[in-house]
Amino acid sequence: MMELKLDTREWEYLVPLVQANLNHTPVASLGGKSPMVPPAELVDKLRQSLAGMHHEVQDLREKSRLANMQQSRGSPCNFTVSDFVLWSRIDSRLSVNKLLTRWVGPFEVIEELPHSFVIRHLLPDQRHNVHGSRLKFYCDASLGVSEEMRAHVGNQGMVLGVEARKDHHKQATQWQLLVSWIGLQEEEDSWESLDAMHDDLTIRVREYVDASGDEALKRAYFAITQRD
Repeated sequence: MMELKLDTREWEYLVPLVQANLNHTPVASLGGKSPMVPPAELVDKLRQSLAGMHHEVQDLREKSRLANMQQSRGSPCNFTVSDFVLWSRIDSRLSVNKLLTRWVGPFEVIEELPHSFVIRHLLPDQRHNVHGSRLKFYCDASLGVSEEMRAHVGNQGMVLGVEARKDHHKQATQWQLLVSWIGLQEEEDSWESLDAMHDDLTIRVREYVDASGDEALKRAYFAITQRD
């Protein structure tokens, strides 16, 4: 207390320090060891216990990882090459500012890849590489492709490629383009709205409008682009 220049009434501040010194002082009754030093065998036992706990945690983590990998593989597909399937496709034209899906087809499965399938469209003979989760079984290889089925598939314009825009006109207050579809006959050309074609094929529609020489069409198309 004299060294620290403490008043005699401040002795209680030294009690914790004195107790700590006493607790860490080796004593003969403990074989010359400090009461605060745990026996070596307890330290080894604690190390082994912690190591075992870490191994258990690693095993559980590995099992969880393998289970997640198994689940991510999905369920096995119930179709194979030569079968006919339906394809879940997104068509933004079904609703304004929304992405909706619908099943279209059927398509013929012509090739099985490690993580996907190659399917063939019945009309334009186009190939598409599609993940198995987007396909579902429709019929086996015994399905007969009739003219009625071809007509049904042909009405699903969302899966047909645009071959060319042949003409344009104004129907009421809406401009329309005459579109020919890849794989379909000329009689099956259809009038599509300028708005919809701009959303789907912006560059090709712009090229057609620029080359049309129709100033009214150009003004209408410019107004559409300003809304984007």
